Amino acid sequence: MRNSVLGVGFLAVFATVVMTYPSYAENDLVVFGVVAGMLALGLVGIILSGRSDNSGDQED
Repeated sequence: MRNSVLGVGFLAVFATVVMTYPSYAENDLVVFGVVAGMLALGLVGIILSGRSDNSGDQED
């Protein structure tokens, strides 16, 4: 369930970026910032999707 929410959230952000691209397409710095942000969000999503939900589970 958690991975589905992360995936749908990332797709929503991606769709927003694609739909608003014409408004900032001529500014290279903004395009670079948006691409860097998308890469960072993707990396965070991959890290969060790989984390275990049992973080309080420790061996004695």
